[in-house]
Amino acid sequence: MLNSADAFVLRKYDLTESSFIVHFFSREHGALKLVARGAKRQKSAFRGNLETMNLLRIEFLKKEGSDLGTLRQAELVESAFSLFSDAERSKVAFALSEILSRSVFEGQNEEDLFRLIRASLSALKDGAPPKWVFNYFVYWFLKLEGVLSSPKRCGRCGKACEPAAFRKEEGGWLCASCRGEGGFMLAPGSLRILSRDFANPPSAMKEKGGETFPKELETMLYFNLYNFLGSDLTTLRIGM
Repeated sequence: MLNSADAFVLRKYDLTESSFIVHFFSREHGALKLVARGAKRQKSAFRGNLETMNLLRIEFLKKEGSDLGTLRQAELVESAFSLFSDAERSKVAFALSEILSRSVFEGQNEEDLFRLIRASLSALKDGAPPKWVFNYFVYWFLKLEGVLSSPKRCGRCGKACEPAAFRKEEGGWLCASCRGEGGFMLAPGSLRILSRDFANPPSAMKEKGGETFPKELETMLYFNLYNFLGSDLTTLRIGM
């Protein structure tokens, strides 16, 4: 059966002297692994399109129950080429690729996550600070995956509050009365980023050029990402 999808290229692997296996993240089907036959050949129609984080419109054949399908067409929609002329932006692009590769499953509609990654990459291309965009993505990714809730209510006592700490094993966000010892203590500035700055689209992070992202908040977000994925990112640890 011939299928079509909007999809980001996450990674590609050598299969034969002339072909790749390409790992995609698609809006309509979640994760896809497709064989791009002849993609290494000089005159291949795929040549130049199967690069990390390029957004493509693809057509593919895949039998139900099969792990691999066959890529038939790949039309470039948005190029990620400009991201890889800058070291920090390229690190973020590869990190986002790895997060998706390790977390997205086949057969799931991923509309919200697709919109998040597309908007985050667009913000990077437009000059938003890489660290701010990365942490923005991680925060909303963890929210979409149900790891983080909005910091409006204490996870232990249930009262509406301005949380003073985050401790996953204690119900998440904790008020000043319930925070006890341990966990991640968050300053008011960090909470304002979550409730105000991160409530805006990632393009708004461009205004943060020159501002330092709070270390405590970065550590808390990365800690939760680490636990969700089950291990460290192999591509990078931004600012850690």
